[in-house]
Amino acid sequence: MGKNHPPSRNSLENEVIVAVIALYLLLAIVMSVVHYTQPSEQETTTSSTSPSHTTQKSKAR
Repeated sequence: MGKNHPPSRNSLENEVIVAVIALYLLLAIVMSVVHYTQPSEQETTTSSTSPSHTTQKSKAR
C-alpha cells in the first residue's frame, strides 16, 4: 500500500522540458530588458577585430 514509486519517465521528461522553456524565457526577458534599457546614443565597445564591428567614426579615421 504505502510503496513509494519513483517518478515516471514521462513526468521527468515533462519536468525537464518545462525547466528548459522557463530558462529560455528568463534569458529572453533579461536580454530584451538589457537591450531596451541601453541608452540609444551610447556607443558600444567591442574587442572584436571584425570589420563588421567597426563604427562609422573609426572607419572615417
